[in-house]
Amino acid sequence: MIVYFTGTGNSLAAARRLAERTGDRAVPLRAVRPEGLAAERRLGIVFPVYCFDAPPPVREFLARARPAPGAYVYVVATCGASVGRAIRTAVRLLARNGAEVALSRKLRYPDSASVAVGANTNPRSGRCAAAEAGIDAIARDVEAGRRDLREVRGSFAAALAATRTGAALVSWAFRQEPDPGRCNGCGLCAKICPCSNIEVAGGRARIRDRGRCAHCMACVHFCPRQAMTIRGRRIRPELQYRHPGVTAADLFA
Repeated sequence: MIVYFTGTGNSLAAARRLAERTGDRAVPLRAVRPEGLAAERRLGIVFPVYCFDAPPPVREFLARARPAPGAYVYVVATCGASVGRAIRTAVRLLARNGAEVALSRKLRYPDSASVAVGANTNPRSGRCAAAEAGIDAIARDVEAGRRDLREVRGSFAAALAATRTGAALVSWAFRQEPDPGRCNGCGLCAKICPCSNIEVAGGRARIRDRGRCAHCMACVHFCPRQAMTIRGRRIRPELQYRHPGVTAADLFA
């Protein structure tokens, strides 16, 4: 099994291709029970890097995951630049439950979070095709049962982001807010939110709990009316990004 967490589709695309190459199945994280992994002899975890670390939902999942003793476990992190301490976090959380990670790898994709500072990541969409060769190499390593943890490292930036002040700054920098003047209550954002943290009430989208927002940017990038703002700023259509091989319907799983 390959368990994936995704916002704008990079990790989904990676997990899907990896599953095709290894004969496994790719399953979204929210559809997997952490205690239901005991039957898996091979387990892959694919997720994006947020603020130089693993996303909160991934950390919560891994803290409760119980892979089978002796299972071959590997971790793949997708990132725009640095992998930070994301893989180290995953390795340590799984180790607490008695699971040993055998292989760790990273894949570079366009950075969907950079839209928060007005950056257009679409010119870098060529990275998606380039990543496919990396995925194929990972698949060969997995099939061969290779053991390699070269991507396990720390990150000072991640440590700062984890402090109370750092977390508050991150929450402000990536604050997503529906614009009631543009939102028509179509519900797309609620369907694709990987944390099930958006609902439609009174004909408008509403974030249920800001503390549970992973800042994955799915709602920002997929909204057809650009009604999900960042710090009150509308994201223009040409700045919206999604993996070119992933549709909103793919995220409904």
